[in-house]
Amino acid sequence: MTAGYGRPPEGFAEAPPPVRLYRRVKGDARRALCSRWGKAAAGVLFLAGCLAVFSLLAAVIAGVLGLPAKGIALEDGVLRLSPARMAVDGAVCLPGAALLPPLMTGYCAFLYRLAAGEEAALGEIFQPLQDARLWVRSVGMFFCLLLLFAASTALFLAPGAGLMALALRLPGSAGLPALYRLGLLLLGVLLLPAGAAGSACFLTRFIPAPFLLAAGEGGVFRCLSRSVRATRGYRGELFALSLSFIPPCLTLVFLAPGVFVIPYLLCSFALFSRFLSDRLARQDAGKTE
Repeated sequence: MTAGYGRPPEGFAEAPPPVRLYRRVKGDARRALCSRWGKAAAGVLFLAGCLAVFSLLAAVIAGVLGLPAKGIALEDGVLRLSPARMAVDGAVCLPGAALLPPLMTGYCAFLYRLAAGEEAALGEIFQPLQDARLWVRSVGMFFCLLLLFAASTALFLAPGAGLMALALRLPGSAGLPALYRLGLLLLGVLLLPAGAAGSACFLTRFIPAPFLLAAGEGGVFRCLSRSVRATRGYRGELFALSLSFIPPCLTLVFLAPGVFVIPYLLCSFALFSRFLSDRLARQDAGKTE
């Protein structure tokens, strides 16, 4: 019997199936965090505490001024807006947007080193606050990624949302017009998850960008450009890695699992980003020789 076809010969051990790259990354991330999970969890708790402080500050100011609990609320089927409360939230968001992105960049730098097995101090979280250039780049990266997320979400969800809005506006509640409306509505419903998946696939090319910035590989646009280049050929694996964390992320509604899930998620992305960055550096070095 020819080897490789049909049943293998007696005593022949079949080679195990190749392990998907994203699964290897998750395994290596778990091993990197094994004895350092306490540090990683402490970083998550610190960042969550900073976010909670800004949220509490907005609630306290709104309470003192006698403003509603939310700037936008749905009451009795009517959407009610409170410009004053929205102004308070916006005013509190400004210092938060100036402080939290640099701290997050420092945490990414901490995990970037941790993922490679290096000794990393939790104090690296504060490093971007001590470097004016890195502070500006961290804030710039945050707003660029926010803009990319908003633009891609609007672009990919527009067809489905547009068809649903059109179906609801068309006249006719019986006969052929009703069937036409129902068909458009169903098509819009199907296009919405497809658009969400398309947006997620598009955004995977920018996952390494914050880690490249944290590693000091250049400015905002250079890191975004290198992220797009580095992920070519590996976007499917990155997307699969993101999907694999959906079940653990569902446990975040209980808050406590966040000290385990968030470090694991970010360390996996950091390790994948480091792999892609090293691979791209070798490719660039080979072109220059």
